Amino acid sequence: MQIKNLEYYQIIAGIVSFILIILLFYLNQIISNSIGLGTGISIAANIYQISNIQITNNSALSSIIASVPTLKLAIYIIYLMLFFNIIIFAISVSWVFSRYHIKFTSLLLSFSSFINILLMAIMEFNFAFNNQIVLFILYYIFSFIMLFIGLLVFIQQERTNKKPVKKNQSLEINPDTPYSNMFKISNKIFSKLNGNVKILDMHFDLKGLENLSKLLQINANLNISEIDILTKKDRITKEFEKWFFDFEKELNNKNIIFELRIMTETDAQTQHERLLIDQDTAYKIPPLNIINKKSEHIVSIDHKSAEQRFDLIWSKSLKLQNFLLKNEKV
Repeated sequence: MQIKNLEYYQIIAGIVSFILIILLFYLNQIISNSIGLGTGISIAANIYQISNIQITNNSALSSIIASVPTLKLAIYIIYLMLFFNIIIFAISVSWVFSRYHIKFTSLLLSFSSFINILLMAIMEFNFAFNNQIVLFILYYIFSFIMLFIGLLVFIQQERTNKKPVKKNQSLEINPDTPYSNMFKISNKIFSKLNGNVKILDMHFDLKGLENLSKLLQINANLNISEIDILTKKDRITKEFEKWFFDFEKELNNKNIIFELRIMTETDAQTQHERLLIDQDTAYKIPPLNIINKKSEHIVSIDHKSAEQRFDLIWSKSLKLQNFLLKNEKV
């Protein structure tokens, strides 16, 4: 599923899940006050030796005292509801920081929302809460919204997983036609990239940045939400810095996140292949700075292993901004 779509769901889910917890605490306060009132009447009756007959004759007092045991049961149900509400809120927060296990978390979100609706129905039909109809209606509405979001995300993720596996693709680069090669690479490869695009290229430099810009601009209707790049530290020059941040600003204006990290020396020495990865496909590519000039094939490779390799190196690499700050101190 594309992260761009998920951003809207996570914003709605975060707000709604927080509102659900607030409503639940408000309901808990109502019940707690009722229990406290009933218990207080019973204690006062014992202190002032008010007879049971006197209490029974007063229908309001009798009703309050009689409801205390069942209201205590309602409190336990609210604690159970709070547990599932915390799960819902935790999932909403996790979607902000993580793109993994979306299918599992969306299914858990739907299950927790359904249990919430079921427990609220038990509360509503078994206990009397005078003048609280608006609270119940709001709780049902927001719980159904969370249930809908969970199911929608799960269905979209399921559809993505069931997409037919693409056959191995190969694109030959003819060094005699560098100009035409850019259009060929853009139309055959870059125009079909989706979601988070990851590039591992030890030789990514200013020329690589320029070629990447051209490959992206040839196709106006890109479906890319983020571009992450890994390169070596010896490719970072003052001129590269200037153009990188200008290009980053340009992509951000198009709602595309752009980040570059510097590989460790060990990873830079052991990694020899250049990789281009999106949410569905992975390719072995020539260096981006000569991608349109080198006599080579762009070939598709196993997506899972390529992404795992990229993510491992990415987790150990230094963000460009931090790398520049570190060098300034030195």
